[in-house]
Amino acid sequence: MTNCCVYRCTNNPNKNKDLSFHSFPNKKTRGKVYKRWLLKINRDRFKPSNRSVVCSAHFLETDYEKTSILRKKLMPNYRNKLVLKKDAVPSVGMRGETDLQTQEQSRRQSNYQKMKETSERRQIVDITSKIWRQ
Repeated sequence: MTNCCVYRCTNNPNKNKDLSFHSFPNKKTRGKVYKRWLLKINRDRFKPSNRSVVCSAHFLETDYEKTSILRKKLMPNYRNKLVLKKDAVPSVGMRGETDLQTQEQSRRQSNYQKMKETSERRQIVDITSKIWRQ
């Protein structure tokens, strides 16, 4: 098996024993779900092979069959495979969402930095004006 095929995800079945890895849906029998997976993966010219997988870090708990979640919780030492629902699509930490979140976070940080610098300047001006008044 290879690494997770999601952009910038380095999860690997050999290193990450607590994660489960899911193969792409069959293109012929579940074409709509297959296409939705490809859209979510959002990688240029990516064609999944029979070894392409997506790790469980990119799925919500609601994407899994309840019985497989319960089995995993009841028997944590036993290697239980989480079973995806038939219509489940990866949605957590995907390329487009991550890029937008990163841009928004950097914008907020720069706004915060500007406000902080402005506040510091005001404090310096206030202090210097007090000194000059004396």
